[in-house]
Amino acid sequence: MSDPLVGQLRKLILARTGLRTREHDDASLRRLLQDRARQQSVRDLASYTCLLEADLPESKAEWQELVVLLTTGESFFFRDGGQMYILRTHLLPELIGRRRKTQVLRLWSAGCSTGEEPYSLAILLRELLPAYKQWGLTILGTDLNERALAQARQAQYREWSLRKAPPSLRERYFTQQNGAWVLQDEIRSMVSFRPANLLDDSRAGVFGLANMDLIVCRNVFIYFSREVISKVLRRLEAALTDDGYLVVGHGELLGQDLGRFEPRAFANSVVYQRARRPGARLLLGAANEAGGSASVPTSQPPSTPPRSRPASDAPGAPTGDPPQADRAEALTELRALLAAGDSRAAAAAAERLLEQGGEDSQVLCLAAEAYGNMAQRDQAEAHCRRAVTAAPLAARPHYLLAQLAQERGDADAAKALLKTVLYLEAKHLPAYLELGDLHAREGNEGRARSMWAAALDLLRNLPADAEPEGCRGSTAAELAAYASSRLSTPSPGNQG
Repeated sequence: MSDPLVGQLRKLILARTGLRTREHDDASLRRLLQDRARQQSVRDLASYTCLLEADLPESKAEWQELVVLLTTGESFFFRDGGQMYILRTHLLPELIGRRRKTQVLRLWSAGCSTGEEPYSLAILLRELLPAYKQWGLTILGTDLNERALAQARQAQYREWSLRKAPPSLRERYFTQQNGAWVLQDEIRSMVSFRPANLLDDSRAGVFGLANMDLIVCRNVFIYFSREVISKVLRRLEAALTDDGYLVVGHGELLGQDLGRFEPRAFANSVVYQRARRPGARLLLGAANEAGGSASVPTSQPPSTPPRSRPASDAPGAPTGDPPQADRAEALTELRALLAAGDSRAAAAAAERLLEQGGEDSQVLCLAAEAYGNMAQRDQAEAHCRRAVTAAPLAARPHYLLAQLAQERGDADAAKALLKTVLYLEAKHLPAYLELGDLHAREGNEGRARSMWAAALDLLRNLPADAEPEGCRGSTAAELAAYASSRLSTPSPGNQG
């Protein structure tokens, strides 16, 4: 049963910040809010609600603390290599070519967290514009989290934040000091930061920003409801100049009314370009090929062919379930997010698909994977159970439940689930391997060896360099070598 007071706070958080918390998260949200109430020496959640609603300095400070806890703010330099490639070889060269006469260029990183994204943009511009000091460059980073902005201004980062930075750029633009990587002043001076709430109506215009050539707003919409995304999207549209670009996270605008935005597809991602007037149509990926003034390297990969927008996505049209082609694309992007290790974005993308398309077993399983990766095991198990209900004869949700059982140390439950997997899918390689290991740990060598032998039989039919389904990061040859080594180990006896 839902908690009315937590529900009231959930609505207040949504109205004030746009951050979405779901009803099935009420128990964890209640614990978080009760902890905050105790830290503020407030006696109960009703009093804490009054604190948040008050117009006091303490209330503003508490909102800042709450935002930090409700968002992860994880970022790193040159995040999403595919989109960075598009920025470096397509969008920024095009914008530079377009603005060469005025030498004015305006970029905005909305939801910039601790600054890695706008600084990455600054480094790209520094590389593309040797005479950048002759230009009127604006690179702005904004975020709701003022603590993150304070870190951004310091421009000091740990090794983890530079894990995707090309070594040549790391050496060129950073120095090491006291165990930290410090960004050179040359790049720091190119970027400015300021707090901004994408739902704030109090400032004149659109956050005081206009005529932006590029807005990067990635992994921000994952926290927002569908209605809030629509509202923010209209504001970003208004803040862009004609033909300006919006870059968002994969699949974040699925099912949204794009308004004046036209999708432009590349091999690595889709970006959105603001049309010059409402109703104008820009061919996907066609701006460069049409012979415009952009200076784009000729080695760029071809854009995908033009695709018209479905009628259900037309401005003002009702939105329902996403078209099948868009849903398939969203599933591909969802899997890509999981493969890239961006589990929070993957979970949010999966939840959006579930809201739009009902109980889909494969989406529920992908959501369960994402929650499991974040150690949110209750959420992961709940999604697996829903997946079993949606598709009782599918092996995947039972296999994921077996993984969760092993994590909590319940070997009996894990074995029962893995046996169910093999009943539903007789050639499920990971189930054989894991059952072998579980039996071996219990000393049941006979059962263990039969499982490894079955796995080895399956592996012999695969190319040596193939990566078997469900065995990410391991080749058939490597797994065969593992199974063979276990079978060659002397057995203390068959325990049947």
